[in-house]
Amino acid sequence: MSGYFKMDPDCPGPVFEVNGNITVHQPLSEQDLNAARNGKLLKKLRDIKALCPGTCLKFNQSLKVIEISGASDDVHMAQEKVQECTGPTKSISLAVWCELLRTRKGFGALGLIQVLT
Repeated sequence: MSGYFKMDPDCPGPVFEVNGNITVHQPLSEQDLNAARNGKLLKKLRDIKALCPGTCLKFNQSLKVIEISGASDDVHMAQEKVQECTGPTKSISLAVWCELLRTRKGFGALGLIQVLT
């Protein structure tokens, strides 16, 4: 089994390739590590695995990364999904959160306009 490391501009770290399959390490922030320890991130990883069946996703706590392995196209798709559910978050006030939920349910002005037209 022979392989090699290469650098990919789409990946934050080195990519290890063996027989056409690649392995990518997706680094995690401290906030994402806490979410992984609580099980929230692991549930999201299971959902991503279901969306990208050609990949293998593993949480490596010692390296503080998510290992994504599989065919190149599948890995890039899984990597995009992982980036969507990790990363920085912003705290918002309760009033802003309530307004977001209200407008999401269609009770806002936009929802009323859509109903009337």
